[in-house]
This record gives sequence, structure tokens and C-alpha cells, in this order.
Amino acid sequence: RILKSEELILKASVARNYHMPTLNDLYWQPNGNPDLLPEEGFTMEAGLEYGKSFGNHDLKTGLTWYRSQIKNWIMWIPSSRMDLEPINIKEVLSTGLEYDLSFRGEVRRFTYGITATYAYTRSVNHGDPLVWGDESYGKQLVYIPLHSGNMMLNLGYRNYFITYQYNAYSERYTTSSNDLSRRDWLYPYIMNDLSAGANFRIKKVRLSAEFKIYNLFNESYHSVLYRPMPGRNYMVVLKINI
Repeated sequence: RILKSEELILKASVARNYHMPTLNDLYWQPNGNPDLLPEEGFTMEAGLEYGKSFGNHDLKTGLTWYRSQIKNWIMWIPSSRMDLEPINIKEVLSTGLEYDLSFRGEVRRFTYGITATYAYTRSVNHGDPLVWGDESYGKQLVYIPLHSGNMMLNLGYRNYFITYQYNAYSERYTTSSNDLSRRDWLYPYIMNDLSAGANFRIKKVRLSAEFKIYNLFNESYHSVLYRPMPGRNYMVVLKINI
């Protein structure tokens, strides 16, 4: 805690990572890779957090820097058969910044919440260029966006609530050369979701009903090359807790 009179916190951590390949990584048919090595490396992060209350309103925000150096990074990449296969990348250096902001409060019988996050993620191949070729060394890893962010707005009144979520992602490469002149890269896209529901209690039984709309504006997008994601779709959720 930096200041006695303010909720200003300095944080830092160092961690050693060790991650075994999953069963899907090793044995998924037909593209599992039983020769995968476990990931291992170090992660460091540091940042600041700040909190402030204004009556019935609470503000929290934070900025975090991180650096991860991982050997034998496991990643699924496009194969010659137009599908995905897992491989080890000899060494990956991942650095970035994450910023988050939340503001919550209550006005009479209404409650509200606003949260937003932004991430800058630079994950590059630092493996042996003799193995990977000059075009892949030092380039952003496939399927990892350099910029991403989201925002969520929530409004509640008594037992009822409505939530709007906004997600944005920058372009993602599907080849290790990061060549934008080719067609096999994924365009930036924005996703909007909306949900509304209510919570009730009948004696000791708690009931919850929620209606969700995903991809509100029916955007056409891909998370994986050549695999289009669904357009506008819906979900109804009913929960009973005894």
C-alpha cells in the first residue's frame, strides 16, 4: 500500500510455470501429437490498483504489466489438411499490458455496474530460426490478437436485471509469417451480447430465469480459419436452487 490515505496498491509477482500436454493435445484423432513436450518457463508481473468510494458508488481500476518466457509452448496451428494440429514452439516471449476499470453503485432501488478491460498482448516466436525459418522468427503467434477489449453494462431493479456486453478483437494471423497480403488471416471483429432476467425466491427455493441474445447484430466472423461462427442466436436459462 503506497499511500495511507488512499487505496493505492503496488503489486508484483514471479511464478514458475510447468504445464503438461492435455489428452486432447496428445491423442486427439486424427491430429493429436504424442511427441509433445511439456511447457515450462517463468512469468513476472507488476502493476498498480486503485479503489475509491463515493457514497453508494465504488470505483476500482488497475494497470498490470507482465512478461512470460515459455519453452516448448504448445499451440494448435493450421496444417496442410486445412485443419489444426498441436506443435511445440521452442521458445515464446509474451509481454503485454492489461487495464481494467469498474464502477458500481446504487441509486434508490436501481443498481448498476460498468466494467471495462483492455489488453495489449505481444506473443512472439523466439525459437531457433533454422527450424522455423526467417519469416516466423520474431513474429506474432497465430490466432493471438495484439489488441482486445470488452465492456459490460449491467442495470438492476429489485429482482430484475439487464446486461449488455461488448467485445472487440484486432486482426489475428493464421500463418507464422504474419503476411497480410494473403487472404488467410482473420479480420478484426466486434461482438455484442444482450441478456435480461429475474431472480425470485419462493420460501427456501431460489429461482432464476434469463434470456440471452448472442451476436446481437448478426455479425459474420471467424474464430478459426474456414470455420464461420453462428449468427444471432439465443439461449434460455432456468435455474432452481434448493
